[in-house]
Amino acid sequence: MNRHALSCAVKARARDALSGHLPLAVLTNLSCSAVFVFLYLIGVEMNVYSGIPGFVFSVTIIWSLDAFFGLFSYGLQGIYLGLEYRRPVQQKDLFAGFSENPRQILLMQIFLASLHVSAMLPASWAAFFLPPHAGKSQIIFAVLFAAGVCFRLWIRLTYALSFFLLLDFPRGGAWASLKRSRELMRGYKLTLLYLDLSFLPYLVPVICTFGIGQLWVSAYMLSARASFYRALLAEKTASRG
Repeated sequence: MNRHALSCAVKARARDALSGHLPLAVLTNLSCSAVFVFLYLIGVEMNVYSGIPGFVFSVTIIWSLDAFFGLFSYGLQGIYLGLEYRRPVQQKDLFAGFSENPRQILLMQIFLASLHVSAMLPASWAAFFLPPHAGKSQIIFAVLFAAGVCFRLWIRLTYALSFFLLLDFPRGGAWASLKRSRELMRGYKLTLLYLDLSFLPYLVPVICTFGIGQLWVSAYMLSARASFYRALLAEKTASRG
């Protein structure tokens, strides 16, 4: 199946999974976004240092909040995986990560947060310490930033299925889920990227609704991600058999 056909099939399954559950999905996304903004504002308020201490403190805060937010990411993806499997879900499932395997979730997210910070560390250093108005500094920052974004994209695609795998196979733990995500995504990174990019046309209604429409678009995207995971897992399992 080519990328376009797979994308269409996955999105059709996502719409079917969301049928009758869109209000729950939107409300959950709104709650998760509120938590993210709250944590971000805490990080901004806490960063009161300058120079090297400020740089180190800023990186540490970003890393810590990224790691902590993994507990909510686990719950959010669990809701969409539950919808994909036609299991009953509730908004309170967003906080499942605090009671279900929190140690493994944090181990996984600490690893991913470390990769995220490492990817953008050179660009962050350039933004902190290079002269802001020098042309050469701006070029260096642009190159480092672009390289960091590409590396983060690779990380995101490579480990995109990690939480789904931990949800489905909790006994395997964090490292097994990360390893299996790498294996499943081998040869399928561009397929998932194609699926993600296929949602770009939805930016128009998002802009027209001053960002409010993003709550619905995010629900569709996350449901499609869960459907993609299930389809890829079934395909890889069948190919081994």
